[in-house]
Amino acid sequence: EKTGDIAATRQWLAKAKTSPDAVKADIISMLGRRGDLLAVDFVTENLNSVSEVVRIEAIGALVNLEGKDALLL
Repeated sequence: EKTGDIAATRQWLAKAKTSPDAVKADIISMLGRRGDLLAVDFVTENLNSVSEVVRIEAIGALVNLEGKDALLL
């Protein structure tokens, strides 16, 4: 799902920051599948979310974005 560009990623990041947890989790998952490394900081921040669903999606997205390097956190 490597679609879109940096501008699209920025729009999705902005949307995720103001979205309810379920929507944020979906956006994080999609950002991971898109593979734009611009999302890494946002995804990493959400590893500590109070929402379990957000944390779970952040883990998967980070692995998609960074591969085995994600395990070094």
